[in-house]
Amino acid sequence: LAEVQSGGDPVTTRRRERAAQVERDAAPTVSERLAQWRATMAARWAETYNYDVDRFCRTEIEPKLGTAILAETRREDWTALIAAKAKKSASAGANLYRTCSSFLGHAEAHGWIPAPLLPRKGAVTIAPAVPPRERVLTDDELAAVWRAAEREAPAQRAFVRLLILTAARRSEV
Repeated sequence: LAEVQSGGDPVTTRRRERAAQVERDAAPTVSERLAQWRATMAARWAETYNYDVDRFCRTEIEPKLGTAILAETRREDWTALIAAKAKKSASAGANLYRTCSSFLGHAEAHGWIPAPLLPRKGAVTIAPAVPPRERVLTDDELAAVWRAAEREAPAQRAFVRLLILTAARRSEV
């Protein structure tokens, strides 16, 4: 009554509030936008990268941020997610940073978010890349693996020995 007497219109105010809530309910979530991003980019990515992106989305991003409205997420949400992963595994944290950075860059380019949600050069402090391995197996270690493969089924034995002979990555063989 006081609002009406001061020139306000409570019915119009409630309608605006309802309309704003309907608009918010229709806003895309992180999970929905992740699915759009993956569908758009999947044909461009290698099979192993597709697998890694899918795994990070399912196990890391969606359980923690999936139901949040993408446009309402904050930098702190994303950096905390990545930092927590990097604390458990440095290499997984660095890979998660690259996945999130790629997704958020795509989201920004398509107008899904108004500004970048990850610092452009934040990987160095949030989840630095792990230096490449320098150790290689010695000849004696390779011989031991070769002999140990004898106990495996023929397909696995051939696979292990092909890895040794070619020095290729498992995904390449």
